[in-house]
Amino acid sequence: EGPRFFEPSGPEVLPGTYTVTVKYKDHEASGAVRAVADPRFNIRRGDREAKWDALLHAGHLQEAVAEAVKRLQRTRGDIDVVLAKIEDDDDDDKENGGDSPHKELRKVGGELKKSLTGMETRLWSPPDTKGITADTDALAKISYALRNLGSSWDPPTDAQMTYLHRAQALLEEVIDDLNQLYNEKVSDFRRDVRDAEIELLSPEDPIEMP
Repeated sequence: EGPRFFEPSGPEVLPGTYTVTVKYKDHEASGAVRAVADPRFNIRRGDREAKWDALLHAGHLQEAVAEAVKRLQRTRGDIDVVLAKIEDDDDDDKENGGDSPHKELRKVGGELKKSLTGMETRLWSPPDTKGITADTDALAKISYALRNLGSSWDPPTDAQMTYLHRAQALLEEVIDDLNQLYNEKVSDFRRDVRDAEIELLSPEDPIEMP
């Protein structure tokens, strides 16, 4: 399950004229819609655009977190498949009186899964996290900045932009470490699996009708 993102309240778009297309099955209709500013607030266009740009940037940071989390979860799932295959092969070897040839590979896979999980907790707090966690992960910092930015349509304050820049710096640090993890340990594990000739899709004879 991916991260649940905070959706700021307030206008969804800047004031202006937009083309809206509605689709239902094979039917489609388009029309122009004009979004107007709330007349109760006198906010300069430039200020609105500055706030909108900051909100969009925070949203892009959230998307980067989501992509990183999905990649980590996919990789962990792939390792589970490999480890399950290793266990099946080792059980067959033991039944035939042999030793487990993949003991070291199984150990490396287990350690890599822990590294991937640790990396994920730096990005966000998964739903199954036990207890009360500190809001120190990247998504928590981004969400905090986003809540501050979404509180009004006034131009971003220095404090709001500081929160956003700190969140971005934290995410950049995590992403750098994540890329290094994939370039080194994940790449090495992928090579070891290939060298061990572990087949995930074993060849099968055709099924014959009785």
